[in-house]
Amino acid sequence: MILSSPASSKNLGIPFCALMMVIKRLILDMKKNLIFLILFLSAVIYALSKLFLQPLRNAIAKLDQLIRDTTYELNTPLSVITMSIEQLDKIDTLKGVY
Repeated sequence: MILSSPASSKNLGIPFCALMMVIKRLILDMKKNLIFLILFLSAVIYALSKLFLQPLRNAIAKLDQLIRDTTYELNTPLSVITMSIEQLDKIDTLKGVY
């Protein structure tokens, strides 16, 4: 029989050895194909993730710009109010000295 061990083969295990060589070659080819498939799928997943995350990155950038603009708009009047209060404090202390 071809699928039996080499000891039971009548012609020194040649059919068994040939079958084992074919099986080993098939396994090697399958490993190469699997590695190629993993690399290919990794590249596809990377490209798709970049594509699908781009709208999210744009939304985050817009939100960041809104926060910067809002912070600037709020700090400007607060700075003016703070400076006015400091000037009033200086005037009050000067009036108290004279």
